[in-house]
Amino acid sequence: MAMYQESFGFHAPFQIMMDSSFCADTFRLKLLHTSNVTNLMSRTVQEDCKLIITQCCIAELYKLGEPGQPIVDMAKTFERNRCNHREAIPADECISSIIGKKNKNRYIVATQSDELRDKLRMIPAVPIIHVKRGVLVLEPPSDSTKKRKTEMDESTLHAKEDELPTDQKPKQQPQRKPRGPKQPNPLSIKRKKVKASLPAKKSKEGEAAVTGSKRKRQDEGDETEPGETKHRRKRRRGKDVAEGLPSGEAA
Repeated sequence: MAMYQESFGFHAPFQIMMDSSFCADTFRLKLLHTSNVTNLMSRTVQEDCKLIITQCCIAELYKLGEPGQPIVDMAKTFERNRCNHREAIPADECISSIIGKKNKNRYIVATQSDELRDKLRMIPAVPIIHVKRGVLVLEPPSDSTKKRKTEMDESTLHAKEDELPTDQKPKQQPQRKPRGPKQPNPLSIKRKKVKASLPAKKSKEGEAAVTGSKRKRQDEGDETEPGETKHRRKRRRGKDVAEGLPSGEAA
């Protein structure tokens, strides 16, 4: 069933269309009965399934009489598909009309009718289940199914990008950046030591002005010191004269 799922859109739970011949033969062989029918069909398709039967097929089972009453009871547990046939027609014709030419509803058909199986093998994407040597068998894909799958694969390969579904469009690869020299890890780089800023050198003109002002101050100091000594000497001299004169003269 994997091919049917990938290529033709089948999905679980699978819909299995049971006809009257399949129900009758499996019940007589004691393969199916009301309690285990769903489990055995699920094992055959390896997924969950939903069993379906038409009103025309049930009408054929009623023709079996009392011996076929247990088969009718089992068939009544299946989901009823409305085939829209006012009068019951043979099961093969009823199922063929439901499947149509494309099997749009994606049914799996379980039948023991050789004529119906030959018809269904001519229609692409119709899985068939039948009983072979007391075992339920899912037939391999028919030639029409394989051919249809090959055509779909080729059309997908040669289709333009605009015609492809979004899931099958080729993804654009991201542009790679040109590789250059790798930069070192900033955490592994030692930080540069910041040197203390030195005072700016004084210009020659500024040094000359400073030296000139110093010399000027020294010269002024030198001029004031002799004046002070002379002033002290005068005071000393006047004091000495006053001491040497008699008191009357001094007054």
